[in-house]
Amino acid sequence: MVLPTLHSHSETKHLTIPQQISHRGQDIKTEKNVEKSQTINNINAQTRYNSAHSKLASPISGTLSDDALRIEQEKQEKLNRLQQRRTHLSAILEAEKIKHQNELTSIRQSSRESMPYLKIGDDSLHSTRETQRQEVTDEKMNKQSIVNNPNLYLIEQNKLENSQPEYWSEQYNERYLVQEEEERGENKRTNRIQQLKIILQEKMDELKQKEEETEILKQEEEHLFREQSELDQYEEERKQMEKCHIQKDDGRLLIRQHKVKFHKRSKEIQEHLELDMKILASIAHVDKETCLEQSEQRESLRRNAFKMLKQFQQQMKLEKDKEQELDGMFPEEITKQWFRREQEWNHEKELREKLIHQILDERQKQIMDKLHTLKEQQQEIYERRRALIDDMQQARKYDLIEKQKQAKEKNQDSSRQISIIQQERTQSRLELEKQDAFEFEDKKAIHNLVEKSQSSITSTNVEPKELDMKILASIAHVDKETCLEQSEQRESLRRNAFKMLKQFQQQMKLEKDKEQELDGMFPEEITKQWFRREQEWNREKELREKLIHQILDERQKQIMDKLHTLKEQKQEIYERRRALIDDMQQARKYDLIEKQKQAKEKEEKNQDSSRQISIIQQERTQSRLELEKQDALEFENKKAIHNLVEKSQSSITSTNVEPKFYGRRRINWN
Repeated sequence: MVLPTLHSHSETKHLTIPQQISHRGQDIKTEKNVEKSQTINNINAQTRYNSAHSKLASPISGTLSDDALRIEQEKQEKLNRLQQRRTHLSAILEAEKIKHQNELTSIRQSSRESMPYLKIGDDSLHSTRETQRQEVTDEKMNKQSIVNNPNLYLIEQNKLENSQPEYWSEQYNERYLVQEEEERGENKRTNRIQQLKIILQEKMDELKQKEEETEILKQEEEHLFREQSELDQYEEERKQMEKCHIQKDDGRLLIRQHKVKFHKRSKEIQEHLELDMKILASIAHVDKETCLEQSEQRESLRRNAFKMLKQFQQQMKLEKDKEQELDGMFPEEITKQWFRREQEWNHEKELREKLIHQILDERQKQIMDKLHTLKEQQQEIYERRRALIDDMQQARKYDLIEKQKQAKEKNQDSSRQISIIQQERTQSRLELEKQDAFEFEDKKAIHNLVEKSQSSITSTNVEPKELDMKILASIAHVDKETCLEQSEQRESLRRNAFKMLKQFQQQMKLEKDKEQELDGMFPEEITKQWFRREQEWNREKELREKLIHQILDERQKQIMDKLHTLKEQKQEIYERRRALIDDMQQARKYDLIEKQKQAKEKEEKNQDSSRQISIIQQERTQSRLELEKQDALEFENKKAIHNLVEKSQSSITSTNVEPKFYGRRRINWN
């Protein structure tokens, strides 16, 4: 490190003047500052050198130098490629320049060779121009001679006067023909619109009729659902009664309890009979005023149900009488009567069940057949609908042709109408999809309901007699004011149910009679009667269950078939309604297009009339100008002739002769 040197005081000894001393001090300060700056620069250079040396000496400096070398090489390669591209482009430009020069030289040579042909063409053009000029001058000279010659002028005037009426008559005839064609087209359009209106009115009437049919089908469907719910309710009642009777069963009985048990058993039999009578009454009693389904099978079923109902009523009466007889019996007699009556009850029960099942099965079969017939009717209606659609398509062929002609003339209103129709179609499609989903859910629910009813029927072994009578009464006694279904199968099922209901009523009556008989029996008789009656009750129960199951199955089948046909009819009517709505929209759209076409035709007519008026006005102006020119020429000729006459007859002072006028009369264009 270099330190600043101190100057000796000897240098300032010879400076005696204060100014010199001050200047010398300033010089010394400046020298010190310069030396100080030099030392600082030296120090900074030394530090930079040391840092660079340390970097180069470090291991990182090797990698940095490699990267720098690689970057330099890439730059050099880029420069080389750029230079090569420049040389290549310069060569291409040179070749293009040479080619262009060659083409220019060839064009010049060809132009020199074609000069004679150009001269020939120029001469031919000059000759054609001269001929055209000569023709124009000849034509003008002829016109001038005609104008100046009065005889020729009169001949031309006569020709014009003769040709103008013919021209106007031809023009009038053309306009008349055009007007007739337009009137014919208008009449055709009006007739077509009237026909479309008539067709649409017929379709609307048919649509109303289909809607009325849908209402009737809805009412019939509601009735079927109501009947099905009643049957299910009777099934539930039978189950509940059976459960209660099973819970109340005391097992082994003492001799003194035979009388009480006899009464209980007779009451159970009476309840079973009442239920079977209800089922038969529901089938037998059908109102004929509002019932839509009536056939021989249905009537036979109703009669059978009515007969069975009467039999059950008699049995019910006998049961009650026997029940009253028990009060006067001794216990020993009641026991004897018990065993005897038990067998009778079981036998009667089996018979009742058999009859009830037969009636129910027959009714179910009738319902299924009815649904099948409804499906066939629906197929016929569908075929009829397809035929109507084909007819409508034939009627709409002309509309399609008109659409093809007017496709280029559509405007924003027609596009808006099309978009609205598309939205309505999408909405109708969504509605159909929703309806399909609802129908699928309904079918699923009905299927589950049928399975549930079948499982409930198969799961029940013992059913009360009163519940069976209720079921039979619900099938036999059908209200004729609200019944919408009437067929042979339904009528036969109702008759069978009515017969079974009567049988159950009779059985119920008998059971009550037997129960009353127990009051007068002794305990021993009651015990004997108990065992006998137990067997009878079981047999009657089996028969009753069999009959009830048959009737319920038949009625269930009929209901399911009827529901299926009703849904298919509703779907067909809905599709028909949608098709009619689409046809109405199409006709409305056609009316809009016709109105637009008529408006456009009116505009074209107005434009044609205005164009013709403008042409007539132009012709009038031209004719007026020509007449003015002719009047001017005639006036000049007249003036010249007048001067000649004055010169030739100067001696005559009082002359009144006027020059002859060869002019043309004015045409009254108005």
